[in-house]
Amino acid sequence: MPESWRRAGLEEEFAGLLERTSELYGRALKAGIPAEDARFVLPNAAPTNFHVMVNFAEMLHICDLRLCVRAQWEIRRMVAMMRAQIKHVLPEIAVFLQPKCGENRMGYCDESLEDWQKCPLGRVRPHKSSLFELYERHGTRKAEARSKRRNSCSQNFSARAMSAQANAPRWNRIVANIFCNIFRNRVRK
Repeated sequence: MPESWRRAGLEEEFAGLLERTSELYGRALKAGIPAEDARFVLPNAAPTNFHVMVNFAEMLHICDLRLCVRAQWEIRRMVAMMRAQIKHVLPEIAVFLQPKCGENRMGYCDESLEDWQKCPLGRVRPHKSSLFELYERHGTRKAEARSKRRNSCSQNFSARAMSAQANAPRWNRIVANIFCNIFRNRVRK
């Protein structure tokens, strides 16, 4: 039962409703109603057992979203228990199972600025807007200088590659063309 019900003084009403619902659910099963149909009487917050199979990429994504302090407490606790089970078996990869703002993930918060300000981790994790400001202030000059160096490097490389192509057999020219195209695409990025 959520603490909010206890604080509101509605604990007895809540428990009584759950008891009556459980009784009706049991009678429905005894009457031959399939379990998947009998479940319609259960509240949304009814305890449920389920099995889930995920690969590592999917588990990373689940942890990115559901270990965040913005996630519902119940879901956050369930994903933390899943992470604990993985950590027990594979501690080497469990260090990456954290919210997306974690130091082994993105390292910064990409949620709205208002949500970041409410987050207790906001004091230790930067928000994306501060990173954009830093990049605007310092990164553009470095990016321009890097781009100039890359362009001169790619021109020198292309000239050497083209002269080598003229003297190479046909297959080598094809490979050299592919390599030049890959190199040019990387430089543009």
